[in-house]
Amino acid sequence: MRKIIIALIASAGVLSSCSDFLGTDPDNRTYIDTPEKVSALLVSAYPTSTFYSVVDARCDGFVDYGTSLAGINSLYTFQEDAFRWREYSLAGEGAWDGYEAYWSAAYAAVAAANHALEAIDELENKHGQTTQLERSRGEALLCRAYAHFCLLSLYSDFFDLDNMSSNPGIPYATDPEKTTYADYSRETVAVTLSKVLQDLEDGMKIVGSASDYNEPKFHFTPQSALAFATRVALFTRDYQNVVYYVNQFFPTPSLFDKPGTSNTITKTPVRYPSATDPCRIFCRSYLTDWNRLGSYNDNSDKIGQEFSSASSNANLLLSEPMTILPSTIRANIYTRYTLNEEIVTKLATKNATGVDWSYSNCVYGYSGGVKGKVLMKYYQDFYYSDIVAGIGRSYTKLALFRTDEMLLARAEANTMLGNFDEALDDLNCFIELRIPADDFDIATTSLTQAKILSYYSAQLNGVNTFINSEFNKGRFLAGEQGRLQKALILTILDFRRIEFLYEGQRYYDILRWNIPVTHRDNSGLSSTLTPDDDRRILQVPQTAILAGVEANAMNNIPQPW
Repeated sequence: MRKIIIALIASAGVLSSCSDFLGTDPDNRTYIDTPEKVSALLVSAYPTSTFYSVVDARCDGFVDYGTSLAGINSLYTFQEDAFRWREYSLAGEGAWDGYEAYWSAAYAAVAAANHALEAIDELENKHGQTTQLERSRGEALLCRAYAHFCLLSLYSDFFDLDNMSSNPGIPYATDPEKTTYADYSRETVAVTLSKVLQDLEDGMKIVGSASDYNEPKFHFTPQSALAFATRVALFTRDYQNVVYYVNQFFPTPSLFDKPGTSNTITKTPVRYPSATDPCRIFCRSYLTDWNRLGSYNDNSDKIGQEFSSASSNANLLLSEPMTILPSTIRANIYTRYTLNEEIVTKLATKNATGVDWSYSNCVYGYSGGVKGKVLMKYYQDFYYSDIVAGIGRSYTKLALFRTDEMLLARAEANTMLGNFDEALDDLNCFIELRIPADDFDIATTSLTQAKILSYYSAQLNGVNTFINSEFNKGRFLAGEQGRLQKALILTILDFRRIEFLYEGQRYYDILRWNIPVTHRDNSGLSSTLTPDDDRRILQVPQTAILAGVEANAMNNIPQPW
């Protein structure tokens, strides 16, 4: 058997060049010639950077406070790149966060997965197939699919579903012998997506279970693979498969209390899951418990540690990338671009149930002239490379997939399939751990058709609201059922916005639902990112373009700065 030689991927090496999939330092090599070494290699098959920090400040609600309290804006140039939707980053290739960093980290993860797959092939040819190798193959395929899918959904016009067969995709790397992006064509979004789906399908069948890993929350398992498949299906509007995948994890609500009234639109009986309903019981143990997190409101570090804990049933797949994301969300202490204080307060309290959220107990404000508030979700670990000089690297444990996303995805899918009662059932299971126990009464706090139609009446009646825009024309049913469908989508988007704050999902929702975003800088200049604006797509990094990868067109910018 030809020995497979790879470079162990260090986080610093990931950011060094976007034209190399792997470093080639001859003094940092290892031979992947046992199943155990394959398993060890797959630790490197998950991106060591995060796209959360890449897209966060691109979203609605962000403002320019003019300066940061600490006066160190130069460390957070990627925030300004995102806020201004710049085509090319001013942060440079060495930045921990930003366009370049994530692109490079994702392809480094792909390279590790491809080398693992090559090693598995050669080990099986020599020694035969084993259960351990088969499970490692499943993990490698899922890792390759995940990294490519993240790149595809960010660096290509992925959400233009009508033109998938013509819009450029991203290079799908499958051969470990290839070393540059130029060796692969971008092909089309449709072709790239088909490869993602094939790797996803193949990987789901054979990936190992939690018992196969020492730290299972940092590896793909059947459960996190289901969450991944759910996201792909939701983003491609494959609503039947969303329901199919989620049903393999969550029970379907089946036991209801009925107050004896009828729904406004469908005329079906008003119902809500009873206290003994299997799905509601399951959700109490498997959704993020914001009531419990809020009980730590005198200890922000505890909130962050618990939120991303491997012991939480809600966290299906975790990562610990090098990022300064926790610093960028702390109001304007370190960066001038942050979420508007009033918006954070509203998101963390107000909702269609009529009772304030528990998220508000995890929201922190600051004194001393600091502008803005923050939902404390993350705990930042700083590892010193030079204690005397005070320099080092910042790492943060992040959830890549959570159960909460799956339940809301099923609610959205059922909404678009016209299963309105089923959508409300899931939403009423979702709210229990997000409303203070003393305020929660399913009979009065549950969502009904009448309640959400009333709560969102202004947006539903608005001529210029995104839900009624030409860009979303044809997506909803006609008449009153379409109005209810829109109200449910508005509810779900608001639930997702606060639940996944700082997790990149809001930007995906902006892309999926054609939500325009207007930013205004401290000088009074403004720009609007319209649904047909080319800046919605991240530009391929310059180093990749120089290596031969086709750049994204940036010709249509209807409302520039």
